[in-house]
Amino acid sequence: MIIKNDTVGILTYTIKIGGPEGEVLEQATCELPSTMLFGHNRFLPGFEKALMGLTKGDKFDFQLNALESFGDYHKEAVINVPREVFLENGEERSDLLVEGKEIHMEDGEGSPLRGVVLEVTEEKVIVDFNHPLAGHELHFLGEVLDVREAVAGDYEEPNSCCGGNHEEGSCGCSEESDSSCGCSENQEGDCKCN
Repeated sequence: MIIKNDTVGILTYTIKIGGPEGEVLEQATCELPSTMLFGHNRFLPGFEKALMGLTKGDKFDFQLNALESFGDYHKEAVINVPREVFLENGEERSDLLVEGKEIHMEDGEGSPLRGVVLEVTEEKVIVDFNHPLAGHELHFLGEVLDVREAVAGDYEEPNSCCGGNHEEGSCGCSEESDSSCGCSENQEGDCKCN
């Protein structure tokens, strides 16, 4: 069976930032492979496209440029936010005003935004709303362990981020992220991508 829409691939992979010699972003091993439902926009389009048509035993080794992964880095996405925005019931949310802290906000239309605090001054907070991997190429190396038809439960469960935000913890999911990331840690502390 080949990987196509509405199939599930059982994969091992290593994702590195930049190229084959880059920093490991995410990994699924033979002991903890990743189970992925294809054809439902759960992954980077370039990642899914590169795996379509592969079958059990096929190996893959490819690179996605920044535009194919998380886009270019945009300087205009680094915003000066007035400190008063961080008031809640008249009290400043000092827990959010920490350099390197990932914060969740909304734009003028109520759409969610995720940013990282770069700097805190007396008047403003400088927040970078670029994706943490914006401007980076991603290198994928792995193997298809098996392919099967999808069953009802496969449509309900989230899959691996495959190059999502991996800033905190060995699994790469921030403390504030929800289960949609699909990552969990096993007893040894290794990242398991569901």
